Amino acid sequence: MPPYTNTDMRIPALLLLLLLSMAAAAQGLPKEYPAQVALLDSVMDQQGAPGLERLEALARKEEGGMLNRLAALYRLRYAALRLTGPKPALETELLRQYTTFNERQEEGPAVQAMAYLSQYHWNSGDHERAFEWGLRTYERCAALDGKSFPPKWNLLYELASKFYHYRDFASARQYLLEALHSGSPVQVPSPFNVMNTVGLCYRNLEQYDSAAHYFESAGPLVDTVRQKVWTGIIQGNLGITYHYQKRYALAEPLLRADIDLSVREHKVFDNRVKSMAILAELLFETGRGGEAQALLASAYALAQERRLQENYPLMNELYPRLARAALARGDQASAARWLGLAATTKDSLFVRLNALKVLGVKFRLEAERHAAERRSFAQEQRLQRYTRNGLIGGILLLTALALLFINFQRVRFRFRQQQAEAELRAAETQLAAFTQVLQEKNRLIERFNEELQEARQLPGDSEETLTQLRSLTILTEAEWEQFRRLFEKVHGGFLLRLNRKLPELTPADIRFITLSKLQFSNKEIAAMLGIGLVAVRVTRSRLRKKLGLAEDVSIEDVIREI
Repeated sequence: MPPYTNTDMRIPALLLLLLLSMAAAAQGLPKEYPAQVALLDSVMDQQGAPGLERLEALARKEEGGMLNRLAALYRLRYAALRLTGPKPALETELLRQYTTFNERQEEGPAVQAMAYLSQYHWNSGDHERAFEWGLRTYERCAALDGKSFPPKWNLLYELASKFYHYRDFASARQYLLEALHSGSPVQVPSPFNVMNTVGLCYRNLEQYDSAAHYFESAGPLVDTVRQKVWTGIIQGNLGITYHYQKRYALAEPLLRADIDLSVREHKVFDNRVKSMAILAELLFETGRGGEAQALLASAYALAQERRLQENYPLMNELYPRLARAALARGDQASAARWLGLAATTKDSLFVRLNALKVLGVKFRLEAERHAAERRSFAQEQRLQRYTRNGLIGGILLLTALALLFINFQRVRFRFRQQQAEAELRAAETQLAAFTQVLQEKNRLIERFNEELQEARQLPGDSEETLTQLRSLTILTEAEWEQFRRLFEKVHGGFLLRLNRKLPELTPADIRFITLSKLQFSNKEIAAMLGIGLVAVRVTRSRLRKKLGLAEDVSIEDVIREI
């Protein structure tokens, strides 16, 4: 989700330089910060670094030097946007600019410098520090209005892009909606882009009505030939949303138009592959399996040709549908292979969904705020002590020290409490994500399991394939150990209390009770432990006997009370 740049609106460099020179000679360059930002954004979009250098040379003749300093900052931003690895000299210069603007109490440029530091760290690969600077930027610019601080919408959009990259769609949606309503005088130069991304956030959150609303609203805003690429993108996104709503008659023409425009007009190959996969599923659902088979074969060939296999979200759309096509033509071996690739892709996506970096940054910022409050309080106390004399001063000094000690203990307790809460939230997030991945894999396998059962009459090694499918959902020893650690963090002391109350339990009994605590069904427990439903029922019956439960007492109630 790259930031919007109006790169197609180009003015010859000599003409722009002539205009700037005439303006400087006639009435001077703009003095107000919003007008200076508008000028610099225009020069950067149209000419890049060379235009900024010429503008900086003109700005040196102006009194005050604000435009000169801003032009230098924009040249650093230009370098940061094109960064392919760490460049310490660039980071040092950005920090120097940020410090200078802070010391001069120039709030707008200081916030811009913070945003460019975030972009520098993102492009150099240090995403954690990019989030840190991005959230600091948000805290500073939240108090500024879009009229006095025109870059506000773009800084919000950049922060949303980072959350979107890590698939935190709820946070991305929040910042995008703030960008749309930032009140910038330009009213967001690319509203169709922002609204399209808001629609994507809603769609990934499975709020399809809201997603369709934003896609439908974004389409009419694309009104020039230069922006025509967005017509196909938005049509494709709207078509996919209609498909998820099972509004097939509306979805099909939009998907076909996107497939055509993606390559014929814009060479957006990943977009084409995704729309082809979704359209193929639509064709299956509407009884046109032959056309769906051909379309999926073309989609996979294009993905190979363009080397898109590392695009995990894209392949997560394609592999399951290829497995369905293989089952439909009776090729169980290919179905198992595609399904295995789908499971591997989903695991890769899970690794990427690491929200702990963001949580760590938020926690560190909170801790720094508390430290700043403590420093401020200590300074006030020192000032009060210096104004007292004699005995009164000594008494107040002792009182102040006592208050400091009490406050320190209270702050330290609150700090530790917040740290424990943050660790618990992180563990809950990991446990929920871990169990969700297992459940999604179970549902995926179950679906193809049912289709494979229906296809048993077809020739081939269906029994062997069925065994392969079932084995994909088994909870291995390594996965169980990870699961147990997360469970113990969220439900602290449960396993210890269970061992004390029922020391005769076997490891299998403990796993069964742990999964029952999380309210998994018998079918899900069987899949995770790699056993049959009959074995699950036998384990449940054996546990009831060990616990000595009456017929009217639920084993789940007993587990909840442990």
